[in-house]
Amino acid sequence: MECFDKPWHVIFWVDEATLIRRSLFGGAVLATSGPLIDDAALACVLGLPDLESLDLAFSNVTDAGLDHVRHLRNLEFLRLEGTDVSDASIVLLSQMRSLKELNVEHTRITKSGGRALEAALPGCEVRGPHNDRRFLFSR
Repeated sequence: MECFDKPWHVIFWVDEATLIRRSLFGGAVLATSGPLIDDAALACVLGLPDLESLDLAFSNVTDAGLDHVRHLRNLEFLRLEGTDVSDASIVLLSQMRSLKELNVEHTRITKSGGRALEAALPGCEVRGPHNDRRFLFSR
């Protein structure tokens, strides 16, 4: 089928145990039994050089896995919410100039790291700890 020749969006769903462990919602969001993803398995995206959107939320992806993602030159949307990605990936993420939307909420990226990403990617909407609406007005 033509529609599967060049996918533009890939979502890796997490299993229930991982979702419960990582999610703020305690597993209230339904998990699936789809393919699990981690740093090593993420190498599969290298076969999709035209990928525009990648959702890795609540997966076991860390800074090491982003080394594969950086090769996706057409990537516009990247969701890393709930992963173990940290400030160590800021340099790499800052080089991904095609990004229009980056979600690093509930990762190990700090507020200052989120601001650094926002400054490095001016055409990208960066969602993270530096602009989390739930905490903007807290003491």
